Amino acid sequence: MLHQGLDSVVDMVPADWQEQVDVLQASVKCLKNMIKHRCDILSLEGDSLEELKWAESDEWTKGFLNLCILKDQLLWKLHSQKEEL
Repeated sequence: MLHQGLDSVVDMVPADWQEQVDVLQASVKCLKNMIKHRCDILSLEGDSLEELKWAESDEWTKGFLNLCILKDQLLWKLHSQKEEL
């Protein structure tokens, strides 16, 4: 009996509402496909991760970064001493 009441409510829903729901469902499906496509593109560009891992383990890169850090620290100390004078 309750089921019959629900059917009559569904029958009362205007057809244009159902049309809007269909359009929204199609839009959501399209957006999901776009997101999946973009994620697939990002996963294809995973070489950057491999390059980063290589750079982290490369001794020359580590030494160069340490020299850059030391240079920055020395410059900071020189500027601090200059301000004290």
